[in-house]
Amino acid sequence: MAVTNFNGGQYQLDWDWVVTSQNIAANTSTVYGRLYVRKIGGSGFWAAAAPAYQIAGFGSLITGNWGPYDFRSTSQYTLWEGTRTFAHAADGTLNISATAAVDMYNSGGGITTGTATATASAPTIARASRSSFSYVGGAATTTFEAGSIVAVHTNRAAGSFTHTLIASVAGGAYYETIATGVGASFNWSAPIELLTLFPSGTSIAGFIRTQTYSGGTFIGQIDTVFTLTAGAGAVPSIPSVSLSEGNSTVASEVGLFVKGLSRVNAVVNASGYYGSSITERTFTMNGATVPSGDSITPTSAGSVGFTARAVDSRGRVANTSGATTVLDYHSPQFHGLLARRANAAGALLDTGAYIRIDLHSQVQSLINGTQRNGQTIVVKTAPVGTSSWTTRLTSPQGLVYNSWFLVPGGAIFSETAAFRVRVEVSDKFLTSASEAVVATSSVLMHWDANGVGIGKFRSQGKLDVAGDIYQSG
Repeated sequence: MAVTNFNGGQYQLDWDWVVTSQNIAANTSTVYGRLYVRKIGGSGFWAAAAPAYQIAGFGSLITGNWGPYDFRSTSQYTLWEGTRTFAHAADGTLNISATAAVDMYNSGGGITTGTATATASAPTIARASRSSFSYVGGAATTTFEAGSIVAVHTNRAAGSFTHTLIASVAGGAYYETIATGVGASFNWSAPIELLTLFPSGTSIAGFIRTQTYSGGTFIGQIDTVFTLTAGAGAVPSIPSVSLSEGNSTVASEVGLFVKGLSRVNAVVNASGYYGSSITERTFTMNGATVPSGDSITPTSAGSVGFTARAVDSRGRVANTSGATTVLDYHSPQFHGLLARRANAAGALLDTGAYIRIDLHSQVQSLINGTQRNGQTIVVKTAPVGTSSWTTRLTSPQGLVYNSWFLVPGGAIFSETAAFRVRVEVSDKFLTSASEAVVATSSVLMHWDANGVGIGKFRSQGKLDVAGDIYQSG
């Protein structure tokens, strides 16, 4: 509203306008305006003539005359009222500045002119639509997963508006028109392939550009930002774990993994997910963990479980598990060993020149279709006091030996000399050894140039005693 006092301050010019309706689709407002003169003091002028008025800036120029008038009996005259339709700017704004000028006779018979300018803004008409997002049939969101379906709501200002929707991700690395002619909403399936745009992260920024049209006329466009994420299913995969034998002897002799002997080489075959790369691969067995390509020696037998783990450049983890057969194993074992003098028939004889071996030994059974293990017995002798070993026997045997035999060579172990006997039991992989001493024959006393033997022939030292020594005093 604009108000101006004029004509000696006894009269007031009132000019005002107000928006009565808006056409959103047409981007126009209908505005009602009114111009009147009010007496605010004095006895009141009157005139038979009709002075002029005009209104500029309220659409086309409005002109006219008012009167005759008589303010002696009336305090207010309406000069003009009516409506005009105004087009808003492309952004939906409308500013109106209209000036009214009114002529009126004064007390001297002349003309006094009053002017009033009313300036104001009409309510802005929403034009370009600003989209928002929600899960389909669910809550509003600005964050959603690649590969998911999200509802894009245009929030259009008029039911006749249509839209073109453009999706942009990673600064325009992906920029695609996803729909045209969209009304109120559109369900967009964010391509899972967008994950390739952020192979080393779990989220990336993007926006939907909503271009609004009224009929065929482009109104404007607004970008709505969203965050695209890698969902819980965006993890690497482990198609297989390749196991191989790193111990060539085990591989050739047995063909299966063997506890304590095998080197289980593990290769974790892993792949990233839509652009991600594998940054870590590990293999775990019997509580030990090594990088893919390294090996572990199994410490248990039977169906031995293992796990494999892969980490990708997004920090996502994949795990898988399996089991492999491991054969039990222990090194060759001695359950009993005696080395004693005997005669040619093997009968024990203190003065015998033969050595009889009583042996109970065993090696581990390793079956892969057939028996893959066996033992070999090796016997060596050396005179006591020397380390000059002579191999007397090499004899392949089965898994278990529990019997006796004479050390080959005949009656060569003089009763006057003591001998060290070394028995070695070997399988395909390891050797265990045990030693015994075969003493000289028993005599009350024996002496030679180097010393004395008590209860035996002297074989070492100045005094070589068989049995305990008692000393008193």
